[in-house]
Amino acid sequence: MGANPGGPSKIVPTAGLQRRAVEFHHLDAMPRLGPREEIVQGLVAPGEIVALIGSPGGGKSACTTLLACCVAEGRSFLGRTVLRGTVLYIAAERFREITRRLIATRKKPAPIYVADARPELSNPAAAAALGQQIASLCDVERLRPSLVIIDTLARCMPGLDENSARDAGLVIEGLSRLAAACPSAAILFVHHIGKGGGGMRGSSALLGGVDLELTVDGAALSKRIKVSKANAVPEDQRLCFDLHAVEFTAEPGAAVEIVVTAVPAEDDNGAPNEARLSPRTALALKLIQGYGPKAERRSCLAAAREAQIVVGKSPASTAETFRKILVELSDARLITFDEATITVVGAEA
Repeated sequence: MGANPGGPSKIVPTAGLQRRAVEFHHLDAMPRLGPREEIVQGLVAPGEIVALIGSPGGGKSACTTLLACCVAEGRSFLGRTVLRGTVLYIAAERFREITRRLIATRKKPAPIYVADARPELSNPAAAAALGQQIASLCDVERLRPSLVIIDTLARCMPGLDENSARDAGLVIEGLSRLAAACPSAAILFVHHIGKGGGGMRGSSALLGGVDLELTVDGAALSKRIKVSKANAVPEDQRLCFDLHAVEFTAEPGAAVEIVVTAVPAEDDNGAPNEARLSPRTALALKLIQGYGPKAERRSCLAAAREAQIVVGKSPASTAETFRKILVELSDARLITFDEATITVVGAEA
C-alpha cells in the first residue's frame, strides 16, 4: 500500500460491500411490513435461505428440478400454489444430468437458467458478483427472480470444512449476501444428510443459518418432503412425490433418452396409493390389514417372516427389511407406526 501524505493510513471497505448503518425504528412507528408473500404456498418466502437435504441418490435433485420448473412456469408444486418468477439453477455438480432433468420435467418454455459453476460462497466479492449477474439476467427477462438454487452446497465451499462452525458461518454469510442482492428470491441449497440420517451434514451453524429445512426421505420410488426446521411455517407438513423414469428428447431429431423425474404422488388417473406399491409391500399391507385397524408390530413381523415376505440371514436383517416396508407404507399414507404398533389409516376402530 502506498504512502498517505495526508495522514495515517486507514482501511477503506471494498466498493459495494460496505455494511449499512444500524437503523432503529420505534415499534409504534415501524414501516409497514405487509402480509407474508410466499413463493411456495405455506413453505417458502422471498429473502429466505432454504436447505433441501437428503441421502445420496434419494431423490433430492429430482425434487429440486420439479420445484424449479413449477416456479418458472407458474404451476402448482405438489399441490401448493407458487409465485411465478425467473429461476436460476447453479449446477455445481452433474450439470448435464440436471439439465436433462429440467428439459424432461418442464411442460412449457419458461425462464429457467442453468450455470455450470461453483461460486465460492465464502468470498464476499464472489457472492456480490453473483448477485449482480442474477439481477442483470432478470432485467433481460423482465421478470423478477423467485428462486436461486445451489446444487450442491458442498461444491461451493472449496477448501473449507463443513464441520467447522467458522467455515460454515462464512458460507451462511455469503448466502445472506446473495439473498440481500436478490430480495425477491429465496435462496435454496441442496445438501446431504449426516451419517445415520441425523439431520443436515456438517456444523450446526449451517442449520442455524437457514430459515427453512426440507428433508427428502422415503423408500423405493415413493418419496416425501417433510419440514424438519422452520422459522415461519408449521413443521408438521408433508408433501409426497414419486420418482418416475420418463423418455424425452433433448432437441428435435435427437435420440430418445431416459431420465428419472419427480411427479406428484397422486397421478393423473387418481390411482390409489396401493397401486404404486411393490408386490412385496402390497403383500405386507394385506397381512397387516388382516389384524384389524391396529396391530402389534412384533406380531406382524413374525407373520411376515413366516410368510417369507421378509427373508434374510439374521433376525436383525429381516427386522430392518420389515422396517423399510413400513416406511414405504407410511410414505404412501396407508399406515402409521411406532416401535410397538402399526395403525391402518382410514380403518374403523
